[in-house]
Parts: sequence; structure tokens; C-alpha cells
Amino acid sequence: MIRLFQIELLKLRKSFIWWLTLVSPLLAAITGILSSIEHNEFSWLILMAYMFVAHSLLFLPLLTGVFAAFICRFEHIGDGWKQLLALPVGKSQVYIIKFMIVALLLAVTQGLFLSVLLVVGFMQGLTEPIPWNSLLLSIIGGWVACLPLLHCKCLYPSLGQVLQLH
Repeated sequence: MIRLFQIELLKLRKSFIWWLTLVSPLLAAITGILSSIEHNEFSWLILMAYMFVAHSLLFLPLLTGVFAAFICRFEHIGDGWKQLLALPVGKSQVYIIKFMIVALLLAVTQGLFLSVLLVVGFMQGLTEPIPWNSLLLSIIGGWVACLPLLHCKCLYPSLGQVLQLH
């Protein structure tokens, strides 16, 4: 299983998908920079709410689908699924590895979002104590909320093709 994980990471090493992890945090940063925040004890939470609207409601679910599609793209090209599943590797192992890779990409995106949130907060001049419990709970909660969507995308990678109306 470790070997499969290494192979999947090798496929991604020189791809542009790592740049996609920056898209949502940077767009959320623009939202945070443009928001005017009154300095009080809830300033960090208010900033987080402004930035979460764009990030978690729109871009994070979209990125989940894009990451899953990109991870499965190599297998869609040239009947790679048949070649992959002809190897002595179980379907469940392939599913678990692809799920883990996309979950890792989403975790990187969430980590970058937290970093951008802190940078924007300091740029806004927030001097109140950072509510780490709320921030980390929201970041981890957003990541966990994407896992069911990721499960559907990894379990049925070509569901869109099956359901297409001709």
C-alpha cells in the first residue's frame, strides 16, 4: 500500500495540481483584505467568517471535485483502469490510496487557508488573542465535511459519463 501511495505522489510531482491548492486561500485572502473589520474581541472570528464564505461554501467543494478528477485522470486516459486493476492490487487499495491523496491535497489547502487567514488578520491590524480552538475546529471541520463528497467522487469516478443524457 505504501508503494501505491508513492506511485500516486510520483504522478503528481511535476503536475500543476499543487498550484491549485493556492487558488481558494488566495481568493479568500482578497475577500479578507477588502473587508472592513471593527476591532473587538471577536475580530478574528468575524474575519474568519468573511473569508470562509468564499472558501468553504464555493471553492472547497469545487476543489474536491477537481482534485478527485485530476487524480483519476491518468487512469481514464487510454483505459488505464483496466491496466491498473489487472495488476495484483485490490480495488479497495486503489480507492483508499486515491482517497488519501485527495484528502492530503485538501488538508494542504486548509493549512494554506489558515496561514492566509493569519496573514490577513495581521495585515488588518488585529491585536486580539487568536482563538485557536475556533480556528482549528473550523479548519478541521471543513476538511471533514469534504470527505463524503470525496468518497462519492472516488467511488464513482465516471458517474458523470454514466448519467449523461445523449
